[in-house]
Amino acid sequence: MNFTQEQISELMLNIANSENGTNLLMQMILNTFMKSDRHLHQQENPDTYANGYRER
Repeated sequence: MNFTQEQISELMLNIANSENGTNLLMQMILNTFMKSDRHLHQQENPDTYANGYRER
C-alpha cells in the first residue's frame, strides 16, 4: 500500500492529536530507527545473526 505525502501527514496528525499520541509517535519513530539500524548492520556484517535468526 502506497500513501501520498499528504495522506501520511494527515495520519500522523490524527495520531498526534489522539490521547497519548506523542508517545505513540515517538515509539513508532524509535522502532523504525532500530529496525533500520539493524538492517544496515546485517548488510555490513552478513555473518552475524540477530537473536532467533540462527539456523540450527
